Parts: sequence; C-alpha cells; structure tokens
Amino acid sequence: MRIAAWMMLFAILSGSLDAQELLVHEKPVKLRHLAGNVVDPRGFALAYVAIELRSGEDHHVLATTFADAKGKFFFRDLKRGDRLEIRALLKGFNIVQYAVEMSLVGKMHLKMVLPPAT
Repeated sequence: MRIAAWMMLFAILSGSLDAQELLVHEKPVKLRHLAGNVVDPRGFALAYVAIELRSGEDHHVLATTFADAKGKFFFRDLKRGDRLEIRALLKGFNIVQYAVEMSLVGKMHLKMVLPPAT
C-alpha cells in the first residue's frame, strides 16, 4: 500500500510542472490541528492531491500524504508553537503553500484553494 502511494506521488510530481506556479501565502495561519481540505476556486473538492508538510525553518519535507476522495487530509499534530509549511500539488493546478503555526487557538482546519495552472 505504501509503495503504491509513493508511486502515485512520483507520477504526479514527474508530470509536466512547467506551467505550474508556486503560490505562497506567507502570513501564518494559526491551526489547532494539522487537518484541512483541498478545493478548486469554485469550491469543489479535489481528490488525491499530494500534500507535503515542510519545516518552516529550512523547508525540507517532514511528511507527505494524499487528500482523500473528498479532498480531506490530516497529519498527526505536532508541538504547539511549531512553524510549518503545507504545500498542495496536483497536475494541472498551481502549487499552493501556506505558512502554518500550531496553536491552542485558531482554526480547526485549513481550506486550501488550488487555482488551475495556465
């Protein structure tokens, strides 16, 4: 099962990324949980989007998962105060990255909007 997920990630990332742009939301979003959903600009769920959890300091990948068929994803919570980046990647859409700060107060989940690549 894990091998299939890595093969899917490789297939997604090895596709043509030339037309994709990285859209960075630098203002940190305070989250209570590392969970969210991925939608297109019209609000429709995007299935099987690759989601990367990255270090806010050196930007290396800490963990990777995929959104489910309804566009929902989650990571196990980290320590409060951790500053992270969450990046969503799907062929045909721009790459979106959000700065995240784990907090006792804040949003319960993150809504990630992926605009189509041009």
